[in-house]
Order: sequence, then structure tokens, then C-alpha cells
Amino acid sequence: MTSPHRTRTAGRTAACAVVAGLCLFPLASCGLLGGDRGEDDDKGDRGGRDSSSWAYDEDSARYYRPELVTQSTDLVSTHFPGLDDVQRVTITDGQFTDPDGRELLPAPDDYWWQGVVELPAEQVDSLVEEARQLEASDGGGQDEPDTVSDDELLDVIVPTLEPELTPCPGGWIPLAGVEALTQGANISHGGDLLEIVVVCEGGTQLVTSARDM
Repeated sequence: MTSPHRTRTAGRTAACAVVAGLCLFPLASCGLLGGDRGEDDDKGDRGGRDSSSWAYDEDSARYYRPELVTQSTDLVSTHFPGLDDVQRVTITDGQFTDPDGRELLPAPDDYWWQGVVELPAEQVDSLVEEARQLEASDGGGQDEPDTVSDDELLDVIVPTLEPELTPCPGGWIPLAGVEALTQGANISHGGDLLEIVVVCEGGTQLVTSARDM
């Protein structure tokens, strides 16, 4: 699968400005992939893991574990129940603060998770159409949502998930407020804050970054 890699900058770019209301950095209770999650149970919960397994991504300003990528559709059924015929979900998670520097238990909103969801092309088309209808009704008649470039998306997504992404030359379309994905503009049906949720028109991928609440 081709990936839209580029040289990562030494710090955040203007992604938040383009993603606008979706990029709300300052989401989750216990870790999405931590605690009771099968083969990783022996590692304990997030706060208790060996900090040597963590890396820091300067662009997205978050800590992640390079070895942690999980395939699971449970995430979609919890947070995006309106999606049908999900074909593949790749997820990872981590913390915003240094796991090695915390003496107390992290607050719930210190945890984040990200996912790349493979969908049928016709479902992506349907989500794009709904986003356009929302933009036309709420945006003064404008029927084309602002888009997020590959580079801007990569500034939010941790390196672990980059190989899962396919390029989107026309730009990724934000889906804030689309009923199948959100309760209101930025909250998933599972109650997490969506920093970003986008699809590529004509493609098959939905990409999201969220933090627990």
C-alpha cells in the first residue's frame, strides 16, 4: 500500500489551522488498547508500562509505542455505529504526557487513540455527500468542505499508522457533524472527543484521531 510519507518537521505545522474546529488539542478513561486486551495483558495498563517502549512524535506532540498496532473492528462499533460493512480497522494509542515523568495516575484526557478504517467506496461517497449537505446548510451556502492535505494529516497521525495511509491528492474531507460518526460536531457516539475525522473522496479510507473523555 502506497503511503503519503514526507520528511517530518521538527514540530507542529499549521495543521490545526486547516482542520479548524476538529483539531482541539487539549480525549479517555482507561486506555483503549491498555488493560484487558488479549496478548498485551502481560504488559499491564498504560500508566504502568515500561517507558523504554515509548517514543515521542514531535509533529503530533504525543507519546506512542512503535510496536503497538492492533487490528480490531470493536472500535468502530463503539464509536462509529453508523458505519456499515467495515473491512479493516488499524488502531494505536498512547499518552500526551511523558509516561516516564508521571508520579501520579494520568488524567483520563491524557490518553489518545487513532485509527485508519477501510470502507467500501460507496460508503465513503455517502459520507462525503452528507458532509457537503451539512456545509451547505451551516456554512452560508458553501457546498465544498475545507480539505486537509496529506502533509497536514501526517502532522496529526503518529508514525506507527503512516504506512496504512494511502495518498489523497484532492485533500481529505472533514466529517464533523456527520450523524453516522458524531453526536454534534466533535464527539463520537462512544463519547470521545474527535480531534480529526476525515475521508478521501473517491477512496476507501476514513482516518480519525481522538482523545478519551
